[in-house]
Amino acid sequence: MKTVRESTTLYNFLGSHNPYWRLTESSDVLRFSTTEITEPDRILQLSAEQAARIREMTVITSSLTKAALFGHDANWGRILCALGYSGAKFDPEAIELYLESSAGKILIFKDGMAADYSEEEATRILSCSEVTALVDMKMGEAEATAWGCDLTYDYVKINADYRS
Repeated sequence: MKTVRESTTLYNFLGSHNPYWRLTESSDVLRFSTTEITEPDRILQLSAEQAARIREMTVITSSLTKAALFGHDANWGRILCALGYSGAKFDPEAIELYLESSAGKILIFKDGMAADYSEEEATRILSCSEVTALVDMKMGEAEATAWGCDLTYDYVKINADYRS
């Protein structure tokens, strides 16, 4: 069991594109450093659920994923790319990726390639105000959920004009 301090440290790194943390090949050990050095400052043994949380936080914070959602683009490559950012080992030929909203649910990626789906139906699903990307990694029972938002023109403009 992690201490509160270790858990807080872990979650401070989740979702960031900090180049100094990576999952190890076993996908259940997180190594991270607060400085650019070869050896990590900390090594935490992760549960399957914590590894799943790292994967989902990496997807939900990806600017490319956010831009695809804003553009109503069923770009499964951006979600898979974000999964790759996590450093977690996974078999892209095993996963299934669905998009779901109040307008329906559609399989867009399976068996290592784009599923046979209707772009029009995918656009209709992605045009709803709330959209869920469901990724079945086919790696066990652990689950994780993250909430985020898309990347809009206004968000980019506000943050591009911001001065501290």
